[in-house]
Amino acid sequence: MKEVKFKGILKRYSPYAYVVGLLDFTQQEVFLFTGRGYYRGPFNKAVIMQYIGLKDKNNREIYHKDVVKCKLKNGEEKYGVVEWNEKDLQWQVDLRGGFVPFTEIEEVEVIGNAEENPDLLRKVR
Repeated sequence: MKEVKFKGILKRYSPYAYVVGLLDFTQQEVFLFTGRGYYRGPFNKAVIMQYIGLKDKNNREIYHKDVVKCKLKNGEEKYGVVEWNEKDLQWQVDLRGGFVPFTEIEEVEVIGNAEENPDLLRKVR
């Protein structure tokens, strides 16, 4: 069974990701544990990212919107962003507009997250 986990970022308050304690879909609220307590508020004040069920070469969990360095099976090294591909209904890496499934990737390393560090995304695009 796949582990379901999320992390969240408060859009205007902090660039750091926090553990999601609860997603309340009936009230449209999120509870984030911040280390100094918790935040409770509406979904639209937070960015929620899902754990995709895979780990990188350093045993680090891979989340939606993670910026990754990929070594493809053909030997190429590229940078991309982990995204959900609606067409193929699977997690893939967006390498400058083209999706690559994880089955085509030999090795992946998380180097950051696009939501936590937007400057990182600009560097790899």
